[in-house]
Amino acid sequence: MSLHDSDYYKGLSSLFGGFLVHLTFGTFYTLGNVNTYLSSYLRKYVDNEADYTSAIWINASFMFGQGLVMIVGGILERKIGARLTVLIGSTIFSLAVMSTYYSIKRGFGLVVLSYGFLSSLGCGIGYIAPLSNSMKWFPRRKGLVSGITVAGFGLGALIFNQVQTMYLNPGNYPPSSSGYFEDEAILLRVPSLFVMLGAIYLVMQIIGALLIFSPPLLRNEIITSDGCLLISQIPDSVNNEGYSSCEDSSTGTEHSEHSNKEDLKLSEALRSSEFFKMWIMFALVSQGVQFMNTMYKAFGQLFIKSDHFLVFVGSMASLFNAGGRIFWGLILDATSFRKTFISMCSIICILMLTFILTQWAESKLLYFMWVCAIFFSCSGMFVIFPTATALVFGKSHAGAIYGLLFTAPAVISLVGAFLFQKIQKELDWFGSFFFIVVLTVIDKF
Repeated sequence: MSLHDSDYYKGLSSLFGGFLVHLTFGTFYTLGNVNTYLSSYLRKYVDNEADYTSAIWINASFMFGQGLVMIVGGILERKIGARLTVLIGSTIFSLAVMSTYYSIKRGFGLVVLSYGFLSSLGCGIGYIAPLSNSMKWFPRRKGLVSGITVAGFGLGALIFNQVQTMYLNPGNYPPSSSGYFEDEAILLRVPSLFVMLGAIYLVMQIIGALLIFSPPLLRNEIITSDGCLLISQIPDSVNNEGYSSCEDSSTGTEHSEHSNKEDLKLSEALRSSEFFKMWIMFALVSQGVQFMNTMYKAFGQLFIKSDHFLVFVGSMASLFNAGGRIFWGLILDATSFRKTFISMCSIICILMLTFILTQWAESKLLYFMWVCAIFFSCSGMFVIFPTATALVFGKSHAGAIYGLLFTAPAVISLVGAFLFQKIQKELDWFGSFFFIVVLTVIDKF
């Protein structure tokens, strides 16, 4: 144990605190579940033209807002510390969720604002700080501690899908023949659900923030983690050169090629063809995640009448989402960016092209297998792109460069929401699945 005992336990405390905070932010992945209740409420009491596809705008606005402020969170963490940064982000996130109690009674646009955009600002601000702080405490085990922290984000739906449905539909009543819930015993609870969830999140976040401590003053290092490139630090006693996850692998030439090149500045990276190519690749492949995260349950309701089973599928998919990030990271370490990316895209194409078979077969088992496999496969993008950023452009400005690269899914999500809504109405479910395949195939080339 290289830290003093008291420091070591502060580090463990900080790690657990970060896990709790990410567990609440990860409730973003419950949108597919809550969409069926939210859209049903809007359709019955506010806007009779509201439908499930409209909720894609909530997902799009969340990705857009998170992309806008993710860099801000990193700056705040360095200026005021991880604990205060987490408290600021968490407060914005939870209050935005609670404000949906009012917005859902007034119209879908306000729901997009509160539950989508405003909550994403809090998530974007608070996302980086717990990761960076934990890896400062345990610089030699950064892979382990980052995995534990972001596991919280991946597991948010595992817990809160169940909480949402047990609160709204404990009797496991199916939707009506229209495909939407119409039972007032369910729908009248929907506004208060957001108050309850926001309050639970805030309590967990406050506890998590109080468990986070600042480590001793150390020197800077770039660290790659799930979905983000973080500025972290290591003790001076490690070595004088610093340490990067891009330098500790002996597999493949991609990890070592950049060591002989000068790190690119932000302005230089933006002018490079590599940045443009990666931006397009990230933008296209992320659209499958956006659609599935919002619509998987609505699709399942077409042929599966058990609401509790659909919630169970979503919860299990969150486990595969978390496990997939570890799997694709291992594949990337063992091969290369190109091979890993092509493999991921190929699997996504096969799964999306055949997803409609689960409806034709009316099989719960097939539906369960396909949803989990899709979430498992799509999770790879949050490992592949941050690592590629450091490999291509160098680690000196990797954090800022990746922050701009993340604008790809953020901006294109708005375009995707518009296209998916049109395609779903004109070509139904297979049309949307096929559109994801087309985007992913283009991405491979």
